[in-house]
Formats: sequence, C-alpha cells, structure tokens
Amino acid sequence: MTSPGTAVHTPLLEAARSNNPDCVAALIAAGADPEAPAHSPTYMKNFPDTEQETVR
Repeated sequence: MTSPGTAVHTPLLEAARSNNPDCVAALIAAGADPEAPAHSPTYMKNFPDTEQETVR
C-alpha cells in the first residue's frame, strides 16, 4: 500500500496540483467533471481517515 503522499489521484486533480492550466482546461473540455470526487474508492478504502473532496 502506498502512503497518502505518494498516491496518484484523478488526472484532473493531478493536473490542477501541478499548476498546469492548459491540461486542466483540456481535461474539462474532454468531459472531466470538476465536481467529481478527487479520490478513488480504492484510495478512500485504503486511507479511511481521508476526507473526500472535489477537484474544484
């Protein structure tokens, strides 16, 4: 199991965290939902103390 600091999240969250506005815009244009959960169900299961958030 990885630690929360090394986990890979959704492409939209990763693009936002890496300060890549062009990639964020392209993902949203392609249908990514900024209101979708940022963490996968598997991540939430492995790290139950994590609070779910949206990319926005």
